[in-house]
Amino acid sequence: GPGAAAAAAAAHRVELSEARRFLALAAAAPPPEFGPGVAQAAEENFVRLRASSANAAQASPTVGGRDLTRWLTMARLVATSRGSNTVDFSHWREAMDLEGRRRARVEESTAFTAGRTASSVAPARAAAPGSAAAIPLPLTSPGAPSAPAALLPVSMED
Repeated sequence: GPGAAAAAAAAHRVELSEARRFLALAAAAPPPEFGPGVAQAAEENFVRLRASSANAAQASPTVGGRDLTRWLTMARLVATSRGSNTVDFSHWREAMDLEGRRRARVEESTAFTAGRTASSVAPARAAAPGSAAAIPLPLTSPGAPSAPAALLPVSMED
């Protein structure tokens, strides 16, 4: 009835107000700094990936300077959305998971528009080794004593 609709509208206004408050705080916050080793690991990984993509596709490397900029920005946005003023490896992993999903969608879209059906394209979580969606990214800082320098596929096939 009308009482339920009014209650739902009031709850929506409260939720909207909280979202606006969060966005205002996030917008006013200084950009998060990268934690120890995160930026260095990202840069080293980028250099390695760019070299391997340039070797695989001489004329058109699949990893470029814009990719690194996007990845660092995404990691900062993930950290900000979590209320953190420091980007750590968990934020980096989450950003790289988002990037893997984005690349898989681009590959699916490209395959679909090239005349293939979407069902003939591997699903987003089943990226082929060596594909853009299966770019390995670091889990931890290479020098971190508490954890191995493992690699995590962007597609998160664990």
